[in-house]
Amino acid sequence: MAINFKTMGLVTAVAVVFSMFFLCGCSEKTFYEYTLEIPAEDVLMSLTVQKDNPYLLEAVGKAKESEQTGIGFIESFGKAYNEIEDSLKPAMSDLFATAQNQAVSTDDKVIEYLAKEYDAAIENACNVILCRMELFGVKNPTIQKDSVTKGCLHLKLPGLKEPERIDKLLTQSGAFEFWETYNNDEIHSSLIAADQIIIAKKSAENADNDGDVVETTVPEDDTVKVSSDSKYSIFNRLLAHLGTCEPFGPVVGFARKADMESIMNDLNSKDVMMMFPKDLVFAWGIKEVEFYDEYYDDFGEEREQSVFYELLALKSTMFGKAALNGDVITDASSERGVVSITMDSVGSAQWEMITRNNIGRSIAMVFDNKVYSYPTVYDEVIGGRCQISGKFTDEEAEDFATILKSGRMPVPAKIISRQFVDLSSK
Repeated sequence: MAINFKTMGLVTAVAVVFSMFFLCGCSEKTFYEYTLEIPAEDVLMSLTVQKDNPYLLEAVGKAKESEQTGIGFIESFGKAYNEIEDSLKPAMSDLFATAQNQAVSTDDKVIEYLAKEYDAAIENACNVILCRMELFGVKNPTIQKDSVTKGCLHLKLPGLKEPERIDKLLTQSGAFEFWETYNNDEIHSSLIAADQIIIAKKSAENADNDGDVVETTVPEDDTVKVSSDSKYSIFNRLLAHLGTCEPFGPVVGFARKADMESIMNDLNSKDVMMMFPKDLVFAWGIKEVEFYDEYYDDFGEEREQSVFYELLALKSTMFGKAALNGDVITDASSERGVVSITMDSVGSAQWEMITRNNIGRSIAMVFDNKVYSYPTVYDEVIGGRCQISGKFTDEEAEDFATILKSGRMPVPAKIISRQFVDLSSK
């Protein structure tokens, strides 16, 4: 039985040959074979400090059109970027400038730097994946880099029983962070001002179609009810109330899954972002909001329409980062759906300071850009320990702890194919 997640030409062909090699030397009777990819594009985008730069995105688009993978993609990106003729185009080094790579000044040095980081990402992925598989309980997992296609990995897992759980372990980078937060009442007036901008923009874009005339004066009264008669208001999608559910702490509102992308696009547009504090970052909660209103429960087959998620307001540091990241975690365990973590001495000291400065406020625990929990701090926490309770099932908590213990990958692996091999009848 073979499960193909996408077709990749050379990568797929190499996977078939490699599978034959594995079969010849395999002593296990049943096992799963995975072909994975560490995409060069994802690594490149993780390294840039200007993710929205139009020249960068144009060059990445052209590199994708070349259908090159691995180092070939990086070289195609460099060529495409050099071919863009525009006096406003920044130097390639500016796209990847950090305190750690100030010596990367020429285009050739940038490509060399990207290639080196790509090699490191592949090596890191191999180590992290093996660690996760061993922690999960897979006996004698093996992983090998493809000898032809850079960034292509072959993973063999003997005796695997739960491939669906493994899929999640393989495709999560494991980036865990602690973020300070805003209380929703602190950005209430900013959100209303942002909504007026959104209404004005969308009304202007659709003026020829509906002829709407919208008042764009920003209300000065912070107590103004969060609602609007305009069909373009973000509050038609981002609800301030959900039955008996009220926003509290950093929760800004509630939205259906189908509206989440459009809401985030509106809030992150440049003119709308000017209405908010510079250190404000919006993020979605990972779990469905428990909502028992009969109106939404009666959708039946259209159950998806009644699924809501929380939008939360996070506060970044002066460098645009989380207050603390998961690199300080030394151990993680789970029990009854709760994940407990232990930090090293550096993390413990930082955690003590963060909790001391945020008594009475929420600290958001963010995993792969989704908020899993946002407990309120009632006292300074000493000792570098904390618990994460995000309405996990026992299995979810166990897998979460496994990922935290194994460390993170710069970018998640992509599953190209998964094949079950049974030699017991041969």
